[in-house]
Amino acid sequence: MAFKITSIVLIGLTVLGVVFIFTLGQRLDTQMRKQATDRQESNMAVAWQILRHQGEKFYVENNMMYAGNTALNNNFEIVDKVQNLVGGVATLFMGDVRVSTNVKRDDGGRAIGTKLALGPVHDRIFIDRKPYRGEADILGHRYATAYDPIFNTAGDVIGVLFVGIKLDDYLDFVHTTINDIGAITVVAALAIGGSLFWFIRFLFAPLRRLIGAIRRIAQDELDINIPAQDSRDEIGEIARAVVTLKEHGLYQVPMTTTHRPTF
Repeated sequence: MAFKITSIVLIGLTVLGVVFIFTLGQRLDTQMRKQATDRQESNMAVAWQILRHQGEKFYVENNMMYAGNTALNNNFEIVDKVQNLVGGVATLFMGDVRVSTNVKRDDGGRAIGTKLALGPVHDRIFIDRKPYRGEADILGHRYATAYDPIFNTAGDVIGVLFVGIKLDDYLDFVHTTINDIGAITVVAALAIGGSLFWFIRFLFAPLRRLIGAIRRIAQDELDINIPAQDSRDEIGEIARAVVTLKEHGLYQVPMTTTHRPTF
């Protein structure tokens, strides 16, 4: 009985733990993604301040993009300064091509010359001519991002300013937290299960002794002592009922006499 009750309790705790961990994981994931996305507004403000410090007028000349008199192509000082101040990554696009970035390719080099992928971000910048905020895939990695179009004096979109945070850096906290909670839940469930198992065995020890006594009575051992008679619970009631049956001789098998006819 102790094993069955403990198993039922452990199954219930397991289901409850899985539901709790799944719900917590979903909420933490959503919250951390939102925090990462919201952070991009302040990061973008810093990036614009650094970029405009180079010059207020943006233009393309001889296949080079400029801010005032500062050439932006392969000018890593700007994007690295953004990264040093606010973290994450930063990129300058001329058109939809990266001309300055600290986003790394898989080989570790800067992703210069790669293009902004076609899709919602590209359409938002070059068709709608508006900023984009949200998640985006960049060279196979998921980022919380902010993209702002860069306009020339004629109002044409000539480039893009980008800041972003790799979501893995944020979501590692979620994964670590969930793993820690899962480990704690397993240890707690085992501790509760073990304690419950031994408590139930202790609680039902009088019942096991009472069952043993009933079995001996069934084998005509009527001179035994009935345990648990002083218990004030259901086990005590059963024990006292057994004593009553024993005293009234209801456990005794009646003797029958066979009468033979006499002639």
